Amino acid sequence: MKAPIHEAEENLIVDYIYTTYLIQILEKDCSVTRTLNFKIPDVYRNFIKLKLKELRK
Repeated sequence: MKAPIHEAEENLIVDYIYTTYLIQILEKDCSVTRTLNFKIPDVYRNFIKLKLKELRK
C-alpha cells in the first residue's frame, strides 16, 4: 500500500535518499583511493571531491 503523499513530495524523498547514498559511496571511494596503488589517484580523488561539492549544493 502506497503512502498518501503527492508525487512531487515523493520525488523529493527519492532524490534525497539517492543523493545521501551517493554521497556516502563517494566519501568511501575517496578514502579508499588513499590506500590503493593505481596510476592516477589524484585525478580520481579530485573528480570525487568535485562531485561531492555538486551533490551537497
